[in-house]
Amino acid sequence: MPPADARGRGTLRLHVPDLQIQDLDPDSALGTVSMAKAAPAILVDGRPAGTAEDGRIELPLHAGRHRVEVMIRQVYETVAVDIRTGATTDLHIGHHLDRHGRGEDRVHAGTEEHVGQALAQSSSPSVVSGVRWGCGLWFPALIVAFVAGLLLREPLGWSDGPVMIGIVGTATAVSLIAGVAAAYGRRRNPVDPAATAPDPLALPDSPALILPAAAAPPPGTGILLRVRPRPRTMHMIGMDKRLRDTIGLQRYEFFGNELADWVDAPHVHLDGRPLGSAWGTWWIPAPQGPARLYVSVGGIRDPRGAQPAGPAFEAETEVRVPATGAAEVTAWFNFLDMVNERERARPQVASRWQRILRAVDRYRPVAEQAAAEPGLEFARGAERPR
Repeated sequence: MPPADARGRGTLRLHVPDLQIQDLDPDSALGTVSMAKAAPAILVDGRPAGTAEDGRIELPLHAGRHRVEVMIRQVYETVAVDIRTGATTDLHIGHHLDRHGRGEDRVHAGTEEHVGQALAQSSSPSVVSGVRWGCGLWFPALIVAFVAGLLLREPLGWSDGPVMIGIVGTATAVSLIAGVAAAYGRRRNPVDPAATAPDPLALPDSPALILPAAAAPPPGTGILLRVRPRPRTMHMIGMDKRLRDTIGLQRYEFFGNELADWVDAPHVHLDGRPLGSAWGTWWIPAPQGPARLYVSVGGIRDPRGAQPAGPAFEAETEVRVPATGAAEVTAWFNFLDMVNERERARPQVASRWQRILRAVDRYRPVAEQAAAEPGLEFARGAERPR
């Protein structure tokens, strides 16, 4: 590859979603809660991508392959993008928020088509799609049935009662048929975002690959590893309703995407061999049988220059690779305890959500609860820890 100054330049255009968060002024005595917007935290080749304008960030880059890392609510995604000389490469970012605790948050990055397919798959199963279609068509069908009822009332000699029953019944029947058709069609034609997913990211001098969130693992046997924030430590960053508010919710979660909260990428070893460091879903080729998997997450660092603060959380486990397919493992890390360790190492660094919790006298009990949770532990598959 020619030296950087000999290569041409192109543009990376990032399409960034607005994230809805709850907000409170830590310095206000009113305790008034309102909705606010935040943007994903994004690194390109290890450096902050900058601030979005109108939902976009445009970065001039040298032609070649670049590494893009995205963080939303402590869920990370890493993809590689190829920049061509004189061309603009678009990278769309999407986020599926698991509000009901039935799965996990997901961050998707890729083409507009891929992100749309991935979000549709994760948030709109066939039943939900059918209900949406049915509810959406009921009112238009009611209007059409009402007009038809007025026109046919006199020719058919109907009274007001049968006309109203016919109008409501027709609109309901149309919406039910549309809903069933939409649900059936979606189940027969499921969206497959894996077909449009970006290529996996290859790590230097390592057989491991970092897979996009919606991509299928390659053929062969191995280990599918995910590293995620321990859900309980994330839920602690919130409180029950007891403040003045403008949104009327029962629970508040003051969590924004700050680069100051960027957790250092996990380091992974298999049977004592270092495989590299990266955020994302790991595919680690391995033969059938037992294997020793080691994961270390080195605290919180500031991507603008500071080294990780606090000791690394690390754990090791034995994984039995099956004869076909992958052994799925999730490593859950204690995000809130990492924040406590950072504060002990660098008291001058504090996130906005920390200031908010302190303003309402909630931070100390939260920190004490987090200290009682494991720093890092394994679970099989996507099983959530207790």
